Amino acid sequence: MRAEGYPLATRARAHDSINDSIRYDNEDDTNECNTGVFEREIPIAFTEEELKDKLRVDFMRTPRSDVLVFQHPKYKGKTRIKNNRYGYNYEAHIWKVELLRLNDSTYDEPKTALIQIRARNVKLWRMNHPQDELFPRKTRLVADEKGRIISIDEP
Repeated sequence: MRAEGYPLATRARAHDSINDSIRYDNEDDTNECNTGVFEREIPIAFTEEELKDKLRVDFMRTPRSDVLVFQHPKYKGKTRIKNNRYGYNYEAHIWKVELLRLNDSTYDEPKTALIQIRARNVKLWRMNHPQDELFPRKTRLVADEKGRIISIDEP
């Protein structure tokens, strides 16, 4: 909710830590985050557990200081997610993937998982690129400690 006479950009924001990035990603009050499988009449944020249940997976990853190799990415949409641990909401794009490798761990069998990337980090990487075409069929994704995408390529 915006205070009378104050621009939206002056809204108070919480941080993961002194060095982490801003938690609240949406710079406007529009509700365009309910897309794809996440349509809701009331824009209530999903928890990570609700997303895992809804999309029938046991594993969810937000790439931070990670190298992920996955295949068959299926874009599921952008939604608002609630972090119960720190008590804030953020917008993220969600892909359902078959995870093949996470950092130094390689899986014998592909692990069905969700990859979530904050909306601002997708925007920084490929501003005009459709999210459902962001990743090749088999992808190697590298992200820094703040979740910013460093590279996307085919392994």
